[in-house]
Amino acid sequence: MMNKIEYNIEKTKTIFLIQKAVKLIMKCGKQDKALNLMNECLTIANQMQKNKKINSHLAQLKINKKENFGKYGFPFLSTKMPTLSPLLSFQGSKLNENNNSNTAKKVLNTSEMIERAINNVSPFLEVRKVRTSRNSKQVPSMIQKNRQETLAIRWIIEAAQQRQKKSSQNFSKCLAIEFLEAYSKRGIARQKRNEMHKVAYVNRAHLRSRWW
Repeated sequence: MMNKIEYNIEKTKTIFLIQKAVKLIMKCGKQDKALNLMNECLTIANQMQKNKKINSHLAQLKINKKENFGKYGFPFLSTKMPTLSPLLSFQGSKLNENNNSNTAKKVLNTSEMIERAINNVSPFLEVRKVRTSRNSKQVPSMIQKNRQETLAIRWIIEAAQQRQKKSSQNFSKCLAIEFLEAYSKRGIARQKRNEMHKVAYVNRAHLRSRWW
């Protein structure tokens, strides 16, 4: 019973984060368009993760051509290939089991990726302006959990919009790339978080003037 309760809690948390991302993507009340963009983003992120797993598996193979053809049923593929189709079935390998897995496991993988990406980008310190008798000071303060998540999602969406302007890709693909970069602790959103923490660390001497 405990496992079922924990699973439901994690599932509702990911749904809440996805709904918040949809609301922040939405413009002029077009909720259906925002939902379609988010669904495309999740499918693209899932495919990119599969391609990374396949390429990493091929990079680890150090087998001759004959053995490779006999075991896996396909000729030797060079590791310099940029992308491979996710429909490749490796006979007798572990990747075949992963491709034939249930859809629930795939949803859980994407949900874990989104949760970790948002946790990696969400800041926990910010700076507030406080008026004193002579001048104003920047005082560091803690951020609530709800605002942390909104700031993280907003920064990821802004980074995807900047990427879309520079390149000729779709917004959903740019958003998937930004989520994967945030998952690996990289990207523009992670830089914004680090800059905010640096400003709070520099102004740590003004903590004495905090009144809240």
